[in-house]
Amino acid sequence: MLASFLRVLLFAELSLFAALAALLHGAAGWGLGAALSTVLICDLVVRTAITINSFAASSALASHGDSARLALAARIRLVAAEAWWTAVAFSVLMPFPRLGGSMNSTLPRSGVPVLLVHGYLCNHGIWRAMKRFLE
Repeated sequence: MLASFLRVLLFAELSLFAALAALLHGAAGWGLGAALSTVLICDLVVRTAITINSFAASSALASHGDSARLALAARIRLVAAEAWWTAVAFSVLMPFPRLGGSMNSTLPRSGVPVLLVHGYLCNHGIWRAMKRFLE
């Protein structure tokens, strides 16, 4: 159910991108490559701003000492990685959770079982990128 809804949202998002690029290309006279690049860069900026806002809110609400402080370069890498994986999760992994095969492990069962609980508005596709690391 969630995957279907996310596919509809992805289609709407891509349609909006195409319409904005067409508007820049046709009405504003931009080259097609410049129009598409601008729309995609704007999308990345918005996604990154949302990620920065989430980190800022959690940092403001957290009770941590100086040991939790990261250097500026580490913060930038952290925000960039989170923005990238958020885009991948919501644009590929969750709308298409069966992409890439079964989530069942092919490794023999041993040790302590681990229960993975995804977040609100997520599905098992969220674990796809981590499957090999979790195994």
